[in-house]
Amino acid sequence: MPRRIVLSAVLSASAVSALTALPGCASCPAKFEVSKEAQLAMTKDEGYYAEEQANGRFYVFGQKKTHEQFASVKGIQVSKSFIGAGPGGATVVVEAKDKLPEMTDRLVATFAQRHGVTLN
Repeated sequence: MPRRIVLSAVLSASAVSALTALPGCASCPAKFEVSKEAQLAMTKDEGYYAEEQANGRFYVFGQKKTHEQFASVKGIQVSKSFIGAGPGGATVVVEAKDKLPEMTDRLVATFAQRHGVTLN
C-alpha cells in the first residue's frame, strides 16, 4: 500500500508583508527579504508539497492537480528523476515544469531536507 504524505505551506502576499515588517533582535538583520519570484510563487499557490511512495520509488509533487492525477496514472508526466539517490537507494521522481524551475528546486530541497539525502 502506498504511503502518503501531504504538506501544504502556502503563504499569502499579506503574510509575507507582515513578516518583513516585524522588528528583529540586535544580532539579526533589520529586514527579512523575500525574492519577487518567491512572492509570485506563494501568491500563485505554488507552496504545495506532497510525496508518495509507490513501486519502490518516491514521487514528489508541487501541484495538487498533478498529485490527484497520480492516483489514476501512477506516474508524473513531466518529471526529473534521481536514480538511487533516495532513502535506501530508492529512485526519487520530482514533478518538473519548464515555466516554474523554482518549483522543482523547492521540491528537491524539501525532499532532501526531510529525508537527509542529497539529490544531484
